[in-house]
Amino acid sequence: MRLNYIPEHWGSIEKFNQLIQKIKDDESNVAKLAIKQFGSIEKHTEAMKYNLEHFSDLMEQSKVLAKNKDEILQKNNDL
Repeated sequence: MRLNYIPEHWGSIEKFNQLIQKIKDDESNVAKLAIKQFGSIEKHTEAMKYNLEHFSDLMEQSKVLAKNKDEILQKNNDL
């Protein structure tokens, strides 16, 4: 993961650290949600590991989707 994406997407390293702390503080609720969404903590962990390893690529894809959002929505409406 390129660290320059942290300030770009969370505003600062401090805000990113606050997010991580919030997740840690709410660990039991996060675990329940992870099991509900992924079926197990292990599958959630694998998905999060993948997301962190591919963070830069995922953020670029997100930017492209955001940029093309109106066109995508219009095509969806046309269908």
